[in-house]
Amino acid sequence: RLEAEYGPRLQGLTLGEKVRELARLATEHGHMAEVVEEPNGALSIKQCHCPIGDVAAEVGHPCRMEMGLYSRLLGVDLERSSFLPDHDSNCTYVVTNGNGTADANAASVPN
Repeated sequence: RLEAEYGPRLQGLTLGEKVRELARLATEHGHMAEVVEEPNGALSIKQCHCPIGDVAAEVGHPCRMEMGLYSRLLGVDLERSSFLPDHDSNCTYVVTNGNGTADANAASVPN
């Protein structure tokens, strides 16, 4: 359902624009998300709240599904660098270049 809703809103945007729009959409759904530029220039989506945190902490399945959704919508691989159920202060998804390393070009790469 979210993929069908979000997909058209991301079409035609650069990767950096997609990351920012996806964070805005996540915030609309209660995640308190923000885009963070990492020291190496890569972009991350940092979520400071999880509206289903209790369920996520118990089973983890929603978190895997969310990461897969974001990856498909952005058209890139993501790496989770922090995780609320692991007692981190947020969940952070880092845009990677497909080989597990952060993509420093995420802010400007058309996609």
